[in-house]
Amino acid sequence: MENQKQNGSYYTSPLLANFIVKHIFEHYVLPKKVKILEPSCGDGIFIEALLNHVPFDSISELTLVEKSNLELEKALKITQSYNPLLKVNSFNTDFLEFQEDLSERYNLIIGNPPYIKKVLLSKRQRELCHKIHQNAELSSDCIKNIWTSFLLTSIKKLDENSVICLVLPAELLQVKYAKEIRKYLLDSFNRIEIFAFNELIFEKIEQDVIVLIASKEAASNGKDGISFYQVNKLEDLQIPQFIEKNSNVHRKTLDKWTNYLLEDEELNFIDDIRRRLMPIEYYCEKIGVGIVTAANSYFIVNDDKVDEYQLHSFSDSILSKSSDISGIIDITNEVISDLKQSNKKTNLITFPNVDIEEIDQSARKYIDYGESLDLDKRYKCKQRTNWYSVPYLWKCDGFFGKRAHKFPRVILNSAKINVTDSFYRINIKEEYDIKSLVFSFYNSLCLVLAELEGRYYGGGVLELTPNEFKKISLPYCENITNEHFLALGEMLKSEQNICNILNYTDNIILKENIGLEEHEIEKLRQIREKLVARRLKSS
Repeated sequence: MENQKQNGSYYTSPLLANFIVKHIFEHYVLPKKVKILEPSCGDGIFIEALLNHVPFDSISELTLVEKSNLELEKALKITQSYNPLLKVNSFNTDFLEFQEDLSERYNLIIGNPPYIKKVLLSKRQRELCHKIHQNAELSSDCIKNIWTSFLLTSIKKLDENSVICLVLPAELLQVKYAKEIRKYLLDSFNRIEIFAFNELIFEKIEQDVIVLIASKEAASNGKDGISFYQVNKLEDLQIPQFIEKNSNVHRKTLDKWTNYLLEDEELNFIDDIRRRLMPIEYYCEKIGVGIVTAANSYFIVNDDKVDEYQLHSFSDSILSKSSDISGIIDITNEVISDLKQSNKKTNLITFPNVDIEEIDQSARKYIDYGESLDLDKRYKCKQRTNWYSVPYLWKCDGFFGKRAHKFPRVILNSAKINVTDSFYRINIKEEYDIKSLVFSFYNSLCLVLAELEGRYYGGGVLELTPNEFKKISLPYCENITNEHFLALGEMLKSEQNICNILNYTDNIILKENIGLEEHEIEKLRQIREKLVARRLKSS
């Protein structure tokens, strides 16, 4: 597995490769003689699919690029066994190096590029990635993984009458850093098709992928824009007329392409409701990231550590991770006491921002201990006037967990506990009530919007940025009673199914509060279930 992380090689299923090749040659207009490039051919899965389904005389030239000489030899053996007369150009090199010559153009570029995080790239690879993004007039911010450079280079190598097809990480559809890439694709192509999968198609890894097919000319069916297809399992691709049965929308209005999972009518329905509401930030005086200590294991400790170094006058209560409060909707002093009884790390060390000589001798020993760990040399600590003084220690009325599994949560902070950057802190405006805001979040509309606004990775964890959370439209209900709140709290604590919880809250928040009809609420629930099923497929 470690070697796979280093070289980013995850091999495509023959079933998928065969489907892709047949789909391209049946649904796209290509020249009679096709010039093909495989930028990372691996052991030749796509080559075999091409030679199986495309007449030999339709391929004018086949160019293979592969960094591994062993894999390249396997691919070349396949071409020889199928057609020894086929013109084949092979390059045993990194495609990032091969891209330096942009004079060659191709009618079809097809393959599964490597997925290697930026931190694992060599200095030379990072330099080439920067150059590629710069040439495409894109910022370096979207260089998080090598696949973006493979995609951009492949686009540069396309002829006018051409098609590109790559198996890419599903993060293309949703993450913020890929926003520029999505726009670049829309600007570069008339026709884009996205195939997403309800199962993991790479064995033993949590890498959620999609198939991107894009053309500078319209498909043979004449459709422009973007189409999104949902594939429950790979075997479904063997079904005749799969495309016709599973076609989705042609929509360019929404920022994240994961929204194409829904029909136009469903998206318009959601938009119609959200336009009647104000975003969460409207009700808040302040929303901000939780405390960044830069060294949680040092600054966040249990009671034993506080006793050992006599840090009682320099500690304050803190919540470090959401898993410590599963099923809890209100952080009370009792909750904090229970966490301490479980020996959880609930103490934040809050040394004042003064010279060390002004701090008690006993506490200085702990600072010396931190320096023995070289914590004072960490980047974020070095930015402080005094490395041991954690900044931005403001208390909040409530907070939102930035990552969630089954559903996201907003939590009341009755005990005014500090929270780490696993949460976003919320302070309510004076004219509104934090308890009402917390309760009002637990409804089908907000949970749908969280799915649409956020992104997810392998394992199905939903994540929202502060701005995405702020923008969620909230059907704020000001008539929430203690009885309402306690009832919701008991349901969460007893880990009732979210559908049962929404049966209760939707009636109060969506039906009685903003006047939605039963059939509209049911429609929101169906949309939420569709989005969550897609996200949780890899968990």
